[in-house]
Amino acid sequence: MKLLNCSDMAPLASKALDERLALRERWMLAVHLVMCRFCQRYSRQLRFLREVIRLTNGERLADATTHTLSPEARRQITQRLINLG
Repeated sequence: MKLLNCSDMAPLASKALDERLALRERWMLAVHLVMCRFCQRYSRQLRFLREVIRLTNGERLADATTHTLSPEARRQITQRLINLG
């Protein structure tokens, strides 16, 4: 079984964040991460970025739910949609 080099590992580490890897892929990734401190760091950075994005999107959703359109803005949007249609 071929061991992964760093250029093979990067897409696999990214894929591992989005879906469950096949047993062989998980094993290959785990073995590589044990040996490669650069890929360990890269994998940690990917997880960190995913968490930051998740938290940022959560804050945006919370902000979006607290704001509503004014009656005037609703009227203007409705009028423009009528004019388009």
